[in-house]
Amino acid sequence: MTKNSAPKRAARKYMIEHPGAAYREALAIVTAEHAASTNPYADLAAEFRSVTELLSDAVNGDMQLMEHELAVAEGNGLAFEVSIPEITEAPIDVVDVTPDLATLIVDEHEEFDGGTTIGEVRVEVDVDWEACVYKPDYYGASSGVPWHVIDHDWNDHYVRVSGRLRAELTYHYVADHGSQVVDDITLQGMEQLSPTATA
Repeated sequence: MTKNSAPKRAARKYMIEHPGAAYREALAIVTAEHAASTNPYADLAAEFRSVTELLSDAVNGDMQLMEHELAVAEGNGLAFEVSIPEITEAPIDVVDVTPDLATLIVDEHEEFDGGTTIGEVRVEVDVDWEACVYKPDYYGASSGVPWHVIDHDWNDHYVRVSGRLRAELTYHYVADHGSQVVDDITLQGMEQLSPTATA
């Protein structure tokens, strides 16, 4: 590198404009600025997100499950049924949903001209729930049930209980990768994985 090379001149100019800046710091800054200016699309490429990233954000804030009352599993294959020890009566109300985004799986079914894709998303979640238990059933329940009482006198006949279970949610989606938006994400069903949440 010669004495008057362009990077050295730019670093010296930077030092004059920013008194107190060390030569190595100035050289690093002007070199980075030069690299960014020679690739004007570098920032845009860094901001362009994959369909999986877009869907992860959509699932992370989704609360569609809270619009459903869970049914007590009776082997009917319903989309939103669960089996929880000593819980024999519906409804089972969903009060919170926490997705585990590390388990998110995207199954793209089709991509159309223009970048629109449709497919399926599956993700494991912890589901906080509440339900009523008939008082005689509550008094006869084992001590190891995966729920706790939150109201001993819900009414004359029932106590109110709460717990958390692990499930996998399935969504159908429509996403436009080019526009960087998820046009639609619709909850299709839930499969219970465990009557308790993962640790």
